[in-house]
Amino acid sequence: IDWVMMVPKNVHWSLVLVVVLVIICLSLIFKIETFNKSTQSYFQLKELQHDIPSSGVKKFQSSEKALYVITPTYERRTQLLDLTRVSQALHLASIHYNLLWIIVEDSETKTPTVLSFVEENLLNIVHLNVKEEKKQYAFKANTQRNMALAYIASIKDVDKSSIVYFADDDNAYDERLFHEWWKVKKVGVVPVAYSGARRVETPIVEGGKVTKFAAWYGPRKIFPLDMAGFAISLRYFLGKHGIRLEPLAPASTGEERLLMDADFTLDDLEPLAEQCTKVLVWHVKTQFRVDEQFDEDAAHILYV
Repeated sequence: IDWVMMVPKNVHWSLVLVVVLVIICLSLIFKIETFNKSTQSYFQLKELQHDIPSSGVKKFQSSEKALYVITPTYERRTQLLDLTRVSQALHLASIHYNLLWIIVEDSETKTPTVLSFVEENLLNIVHLNVKEEKKQYAFKANTQRNMALAYIASIKDVDKSSIVYFADDDNAYDERLFHEWWKVKKVGVVPVAYSGARRVETPIVEGGKVTKFAAWYGPRKIFPLDMAGFAISLRYFLGKHGIRLEPLAPASTGEERLLMDADFTLDDLEPLAEQCTKVLVWHVKTQFRVDEQFDEDAAHILYV
């Protein structure tokens, strides 16, 4: 441009420098404003996230279809560990489903260990206790299971399409198992690993129907199922003729007597877990060091 070329050389470069500095300043102002806006959005998001329960667990609604998971428990060295393992699977399931966990202690009073566990847990939990009479060669924990069933039956607006599952605390559960139980109409069945001295006990499915069982008791039982291997629609437990488990029934008979009391037949069994070909629950036995001693310097840790 002619008029620029006529300006003295030192003035010309001064103008250029001023223009460059102005551009740089404007650019910095724009970046600062952009940063402030993004920072403000970030902290607004963090505040929002703070309002959302970190557990992600659905709040239990008794008037809606639900999964009622019943867990008898008793005091022992591995109790807290075993309950924690069960809670992890239930936590994942509770993100997707309306789930209530009913823990029933075999105790005259609620023990400090379980009270502490329940208080710190983010799941929807009902904590009960009842002492069961001890009898040799008797099926254990039916008194606890029946107390939980009585509690469910006492809920006035309970949804009858709900499902009941007996989840002992000495088992390990895949979270996908509870997706399967949600499908139950009458009684759903799945394989159980390491049950009855077998690698796996399972219903045998042919043409979409359960026809027999690969199980420890085999043909000696009509329903050779493990307690962990079935879930039942709640409606069979409700009303004047609602089924219950037999307290102190002979060992190894509790499951079959319950299913027979409901008048189930093989045709009623709903094969789940990919037609009973996938294991989603395991019997486990938690072990600890037999030579373990009490550590005086860790006595401040109350529950292990």
